[in-house]
Amino acid sequence: MVEKHSRRRMHDAYKKAAYIVLSLGAHIALRPSRHVLSRALLVDSDHILLMRQLGGLSYNLPGGHVDGGESIQNAVERECFEECGVRLKAEKVLGIVEMNYKKLWFLKKQTLTFVWKMNHLAMDEKVYGREYFEKPEWVRLSDLQNLDLRPAILKQWIPEWIKTDQIIFHPTVPVHFW
Repeated sequence: MVEKHSRRRMHDAYKKAAYIVLSLGAHIALRPSRHVLSRALLVDSDHILLMRQLGGLSYNLPGGHVDGGESIQNAVERECFEECGVRLKAEKVLGIVEMNYKKLWFLKKQTLTFVWKMNHLAMDEKVYGREYFEKPEWVRLSDLQNLDLRPAILKQWIPEWIKTDQIIFHPTVPVHFW
């Protein structure tokens, strides 16, 4: 009788612990993960500087995550130096891209990306990749539509930013697996 009672208490304790772990895990998984990014738009005549990802399949604008306590302007300047080996000055924000997407059926993610106009960088200036997983590459603007640029909506918005040189805010873009 004692053994049966002990097993029952152990089973109940196990169920409670499992419930707590699963509830906590579900809470964490369902809460959106938020990221702030700061990226640079660097154009020289009919070319744009993009970061080619390892394997050469996809591209991003130079830039990346804003560190805790760092301004979005300092982040894009730091990221340009880290990724391209050049010191540039961020002049103004051209636009903000908000994206909400699901990585898996239950993991939600949100990114807020600030796209900056930078001071001039010419194609003949030396840029070199300092990251092992991506390399800078000048690409013709006319080839932009044929590339796997991430997020893909930038294919539409980059020519608009270049043409108007004004701040353009775009609505939230719901996507899956960008």
